[in-house]
Amino acid sequence: MTILIPEKHIAEAIARLEARRKKSAARSDVGPRPQIITLSRDYGTEGRVIGEMVAKKLGFSFWDREILDVLAGQSGWKLQARMFEALDEKAQGAIDAIVADFFGGLEKHNYFHLLPKAIFTIAQEDAVIVGRGAHLILPDVFRVKIEASLATRVQAVAALEGMPEKTARQKVRRIDKERAGFIRELGSIIAVGTDMIEYDLRINTDHISSKNAAQTIIDAFERTLKDRK
Repeated sequence: MTILIPEKHIAEAIARLEARRKKSAARSDVGPRPQIITLSRDYGTEGRVIGEMVAKKLGFSFWDREILDVLAGQSGWKLQARMFEALDEKAQGAIDAIVADFFGGLEKHNYFHLLPKAIFTIAQEDAVIVGRGAHLILPDVFRVKIEASLATRVQAVAALEGMPEKTARQKVRRIDKERAGFIRELGSIIAVGTDMIEYDLRINTDHISSKNAAQTIIDAFERTLKDRK
């Protein structure tokens, strides 16, 4: 079944960004630089939940799968949500196969070309951005990594999705591999060495709740802002 991204969602995302920029411009010709938190996460660590908590507490916009709407809005194509969901955070080999399936000879790097544009568009306002290699693309941001042991993540995925642990383990390892490949490919295309990126904060959620992880991020972020003053 073909599922098109509703035009209103794209329009609302762009309108929200434009409205905030106009509001900032009205206050000052040169407003403060937007504050950005990038949140990289291991699969099965509730990265989205943690990111939403942080964004809500700080009053920042929150972006995870919503980035796909921005990509569609910038592409100039009548692209399907299904395609972007299939491409999302997968390595080049998987992207090549999916693009070939949808569009035949379409340039295989279009997704990687559009992604930095989408991230920079989003970064015009205070935001929490989950995944999508934002920590590689954006300079001078607060970079956070959420991680946990394989056992913890397998148990979480099995419980959340109602599947046997063996199946959950296979899924976790597959997605870990896809995301690692995606990051390597993106780093190569934008000429950023992935081994050179340092995180400002790493949190292991084996023995810390999502709520406490979110508060730890907020505390560390606010301390960093004070230290920069």
